[in-house]
Amino acid sequence: MTPRRLVFPALGVLLLCLFAGCGDDSPGDKFDGSFPDGQVPDGSAPDGNAPDGNAPDGSAPDGDVNIGDVCGDGILGITEACDDGNDDDGDGCSGDCQEIEPGYYCPVVGLDCIAIVCGDGLVEATEQCDDGNDDDGDGCSSDCTLEPGWLCPHPGLPCQAERCGDGIVAGIEACDDGNDDDGDGCDSTCQLEEGYHCPVPGEDCAPTHCGDGLVQGLEQCDDGNDLPFDGCYQCKREPQCSGGVCESFCGDGVIFGAGEECDDGNTRNGDGCSSDCKLEAGFTCTLEVESLPTQVQLPIIYRDFYRHDVPNRPAHAHIDFDRAGNGAYSGGICFGLVEDFLDDEGKPVLKPIPNYENHICNQQNNCTPDSPTSFSQWYRDDNPYAMRLPVETLTLNSIDEGVYQFSSQNFFPVDNKGWRAVSPNPEPNATGGTPSGSHNFGFTSETRYWFEYAGNERLQFYGDDDVWVFIDGRLCLDIGGIHGQENGVIDFANPADTGNIVANRQLVADCKAYLEDKVAALPPGTKPIFEVAVFQAERNPTGSNYQLTLSGFEKARSVCASECGDGIVAADEVCDDGDENGDDVYGGCSADCRSFGPRCGDGTVQEEHEECDDGRQNLGQYGGCNPDCTIGPRCGDGIRQPQFEECDDGERNGTAGSYCQTNCKLSFVIPG
Repeated sequence: MTPRRLVFPALGVLLLCLFAGCGDDSPGDKFDGSFPDGQVPDGSAPDGNAPDGNAPDGSAPDGDVNIGDVCGDGILGITEACDDGNDDDGDGCSGDCQEIEPGYYCPVVGLDCIAIVCGDGLVEATEQCDDGNDDDGDGCSSDCTLEPGWLCPHPGLPCQAERCGDGIVAGIEACDDGNDDDGDGCDSTCQLEEGYHCPVPGEDCAPTHCGDGLVQGLEQCDDGNDLPFDGCYQCKREPQCSGGVCESFCGDGVIFGAGEECDDGNTRNGDGCSSDCKLEAGFTCTLEVESLPTQVQLPIIYRDFYRHDVPNRPAHAHIDFDRAGNGAYSGGICFGLVEDFLDDEGKPVLKPIPNYENHICNQQNNCTPDSPTSFSQWYRDDNPYAMRLPVETLTLNSIDEGVYQFSSQNFFPVDNKGWRAVSPNPEPNATGGTPSGSHNFGFTSETRYWFEYAGNERLQFYGDDDVWVFIDGRLCLDIGGIHGQENGVIDFANPADTGNIVANRQLVADCKAYLEDKVAALPPGTKPIFEVAVFQAERNPTGSNYQLTLSGFEKARSVCASECGDGIVAADEVCDDGDENGDDVYGGCSADCRSFGPRCGDGTVQEEHEECDDGRQNLGQYGGCNPDCTIGPRCGDGIRQPQFEECDDGERNGTAGSYCQTNCKLSFVIPG
């Protein structure tokens, strides 16, 4: 290790003063730690001579003056940025001791420098933050730089949004349109509002359009249509029940199986129940039964059919509706028209003729559908006969605790619609009903709902004409055929209910046994949720009535809340120090966990705890404040910052015997 000899001849000093300015504070060129031979740094008395006429300590035998900085001696010289006790490169302190190498800090002179590890949860040296990972976009970047719009007050913990309304989506914010107003798509807490999406932070939100095929905002799905029973209706997922017990989707508000730990009816993170229906840290979620409404509304699909018994009927008249010769028939329930299970598309299937089980109904009787093919068109749209109408709702009114009913003795939902409304050549009305009137006969309806099976349900139906009720895809009630008002009951507490014909009593008993087997096969903790599918048809112009009495609409969804004081920082909390929470605790958390107490980074110097506080500018920059509110690197701290200083002798700057001025520039004199 060789001391750096810094000597200057008089001519050199004269030239230096002429061209670089002597004794001023101009930056000039960056000092590289060496000088032309014969020149020396200042440190002498004001007359230009060293005290007592001698050169400062460290003179070489030839009379040249040497500052004495030796790179690698483990002593921090005034022209050194670091000294780790060696002159090797690549260990944090460069081989000439002129710079701290990138990615290191050297806190103790003479000892090894320490590698800065972004992501270890410790804010070190040049790091502005460290949230315990090296990811970008979470407030603290991959190089541990604070990202705009974020606060990272607690090393090792997730960063949080600086404030809602700054136009930057941060923390648990789902949006930020640059204001904190409600009703514009992004509310005052920076959460999305129903019917909006906010694709560009800082800009106005835009309405969503359910049915456009784009999943936006709070939409759970968008299949590009307005049809129910296809898995997505009104842009919310429907349970899928084609494979037996219904399979739920996260965000539908119902916990069906063991795969969901919670379901609060949305797929938003940060509210206690995550986007994949897992419990979030710091929250407790409980199941709460929603208050029962006075009405429930079921989506219902109507399909209109042009009656066959119309003079000069068009080619799209359907043979099964008002077929010639069946107008006077009213022979009771035609039991056994359909198979016991729905097909793969969830539609009823006609049994092969003549396998009908009820002698009232046979191949020669015109109440039977013409063929399996004609019957398959009743509840499908891919044929020229069915005209599907826009989806409507069937309103059921509460008639008892948890029991709802729709009942109509004049059920004509397609009057002046469907084929009746086409032009030219609309379908003529037929006369019928009670009281008699002119109506659009010849239509089908399809509705479904989901319920949690208990084994004691009582569901009642009547219709004129066909009504079939399937639960979990299995036929549970059969009121098929062309007939007047016929009743049927699904009473799982008493399958032998005498309100049914004998055949239906056995059907209900078989249905219950089927469902009980399904329940027994479920994994522990899985709720038995089943689909009820009701198919109805009005095929004969002698009247039309329809009644559904349903139950099982009770619905419990997860209600999640964080617990301030449990020591876990939940997503909707800014902080949580457990029992230490208090509004006046320095560096602590407020009593409501929604804000911090006095702390480093709030822009106010707490003299008992801080040397400085520049708020968000606590970046450890030269002449500024460190992230821990200690004074940042500066002239006079005894550590040379090569980018800004030629030297730094700490408190000795500008004193006799020091070669460094108070502005951290070297002084030059002719040696005495």
